[in-house]
Amino acid sequence: MNLTKVVGACSLGAVATFHPVLAFVVLGAIVTAAFMFTLMLKWFARQPHPVRKDVIALIQAMRARH
Repeated sequence: MNLTKVVGACSLGAVATFHPVLAFVVLGAIVTAAFMFTLMLKWFARQPHPVRKDVIALIQAMRARH
């Protein structure tokens, strides 16, 4: 399990203890961001553009590092 998920889960748990509504808002924001990121990747994959391969490689490298 990577560190980002652990820290995210712990901070979400801490927020939920103090303010349950805020926790749902934060969770919603994270889910929305992930969904938009996926849509962006799919959009890039459909573009017949020379920069596209570089961008996808860069994103994959960034994700692999985390």
